[in-house]
Amino acid sequence: MAYGLCKYWNGSAWVESAPKVYNGSAHVATVGKFWNGSAWEQIWPGAGGTVTVSGETITDSSLGTSAAGIRVNADGTIDKYTTTDGYQPIDSGTDWIIPNGSASSAYEARVTGVFPPGSVFTSSPGADGTWFNLGSNREWLLSLTGSSGDTDTITFVLEIRDGSAVTQDTGSYSLTVDII
Repeated sequence: MAYGLCKYWNGSAWVESAPKVYNGSAHVATVGKFWNGSAWEQIWPGAGGTVTVSGETITDSSLGTSAAGIRVNADGTIDKYTTTDGYQPIDSGTDWIIPNGSASSAYEARVTGVFPPGSVFTSSPGADGTWFNLGSNREWLLSLTGSSGDTDTITFVLEIRDGSAVTQDTGSYSLTVDII
């Protein structure tokens, strides 16, 4: 499969970009195949970026109700969430796709390896092992309402794949919520 950037002739110079074809009036991103010199390879729109998922440990300690989570945004960024701080960027250097302009609904995300087994996210989509289109923001959140000293932790792997159903990167995440 073809990923990353390709070069095409824009009429005056070689330009590095997502795979494109000339449609008679402009160069446009395409789904299709190109000859790599020895074989035909499938290309997908949005494949012009680099998928990078860093992983993160997110902890929240709050009175009464505590929540922690991640949100994979349709704009190519990833935010962490805590009751205390709300949504905050994790790190622009490790957004789920660089550059963010390469984000598209051709990508999907899922969580796997949820531990402890049987743990349930309190947000939608929340499902373990189901692929969700990244044309919309997707969030996995753990929350706890209880008494002082109550705590809960969940760990999981976030996977992101492209339109060819090939996983591009994974990251391990840990969410801990404490009632103080």
